Amino acid sequence: SYAPAALVAELERISEQATSWASAAESSRVPLRRKRAAAEAIKTYNPRFEESHFDGRAVGNIDPDRQRAQVKQLKRQVRREARGAARELRLDARTLASAREEDLERDKEDFRAELTASRRFMEEQRRDMASGGQMGANAHKKLKRK
Repeated sequence: SYAPAALVAELERISEQATSWASAAESSRVPLRRKRAAAEAIKTYNPRFEESHFDGRAVGNIDPDRQRAQVKQLKRQVRREARGAARELRLDARTLASAREEDLERDKEDFRAELTASRRFMEEQRRDMASGGQMGANAHKKLKRK
């Protein structure tokens, strides 16, 4: 071989060291295992109920926080009152509209009655004028009848 003896000796030493490291690494190998995730506890929602909380109330108002339950109940009551007020306002509006309509109808009837009375008066005036101012009594007609 053309390489110097010192270099060949160094290459053999490095080769032996690499072989020993490879065998050490091979002997320390462990088979691959799938990594296990830590067991996670399932969330449980244990309601915190007091025995006095169920004293005949509706099931929809089961809230352990009393203040929040009371606020919710008051909001519900406000909504209920608002709906009732709106219902009453609609009823009042209907009643007022019907009363207004009745007043208009009564006014129309009064106007028609006045119109009829004025027409009757004008007709009497026309007849009076046609009869010569004798309030509808024509002397010639009376004479003809006799």
